[in-house]
Amino acid sequence: MLSIHTELQALTAKLHAEEIPYALCGALALAVHGYPRATLDIDLLALKGSGERILQCGRALGFTLEAAPMQFVGGSVRIKRLSKAVAGNEDVLVLDVLSVSAEIEKEITTETLDWDGAALRTVDRESLVRLKMLRGSAQDIADVEKLR
Repeated sequence: MLSIHTELQALTAKLHAEEIPYALCGALALAVHGYPRATLDIDLLALKGSGERILQCGRALGFTLEAAPMQFVGGSVRIKRLSKAVAGNEDVLVLDVLSVSAEIEKEITTETLDWDGAALRTVDRESLVRLKMLRGSAQDIADVEKLR
């Protein structure tokens, strides 16, 4: 069985070891800021053009099933998705790597926290609100209400 916690630990340890700029965003960042909710994916914001390097780390850790790229906000937010599956069972874990335009990235602030004895870089609360408002789905709006 895949553990989102274990997979996130392995992935962020690899990103830190290789000095790849990233920030946790999405539902897991929501949990870091005190509002946990169920999720089936790891969302990472690629900073300073690090998207492909993050994807390479994901592939090295078994995230090998690639989906077609997605985008929203007129193309200023792009998502590349990799999934990891375990043979013989139905578990699938998704890794979404978000790349944003330079204008949006300038407004993002990150913080590094201690998480289970290791460093975890995440977007700060206000940046998480900004990112969620860009997409604006019903779930994102509900998340923003919790954060505010």
